[in-house]
Amino acid sequence: MRVTRLDLAAPPIGHLTAAHLAAAQGALVDEALKADVGLGQVALEEFLAADIVLIGSPMYNLGVPSQLKARREFF
Repeated sequence: MRVTRLDLAAPPIGHLTAAHLAAAQGALVDEALKADVGLGQVALEEFLAADIVLIGSPMYNLGVPSQLKARREFF
């Protein structure tokens, strides 16, 4: 069994926005956004390839961070 650890906080991946979607479709954007889209793509590919996913997250005010709240189907 192979275990892969992916720390999404280092470097942080931004929330999915309309600019991210435009960049993924090939729109002209700045280099920082292209890098963020690339990081997100790598994380997504690793997530989809995994058989089991374990999410470790801090709790803030009895709730999870906004990055996980944005994807409600996980909870």
